[in-house]
Amino acid sequence: MSISTYLKRLTNYVFHGIPNNIVKIEVRSVVNGNTLEGRTILITGGNKGIGLAIGERCVQEGANIILVGRNEDDLKTASLKLGNHCKYIKYDLSNIEGIDELLVKAQQLFGDVDSLVCSAGVSFHEKNICDVSIDNFETQF
Repeated sequence: MSISTYLKRLTNYVFHGIPNNIVKIEVRSVVNGNTLEGRTILITGGNKGIGLAIGERCVQEGANIILVGRNEDDLKTASLKLGNHCKYIKYDLSNIEGIDELLVKAQQLFGDVDSLVCSAGVSFHEKNICDVSIDNFETQF
């Protein structure tokens, strides 16, 4: 802070007292139920865990969702649980060359995809970080 600025602040303080800062906060709540209506959301790894929970919430908010995963039994179970606004595509995301085909299939189900949730992943559950092999590390990441 320059000496000039310091003197101006000091003079202002002497003549006007402690500055009176006013902070205005407005709190609003979101009404649940239709915030995603008309949207199509593709969720990788949506058949279990966090991906499934995100899918549930998206359906509650009115979205059409497409679950993508490798295990068709889990995908069917999740799709039945989520109802008519949920469809699935069995696909292994490690097949990078086929991503265009995946997107075409997704578009055929509900039209254009508006959002993508990346929740897919693999874990070999090694005992600790020292037990992770290079091959398993490459597969996981």
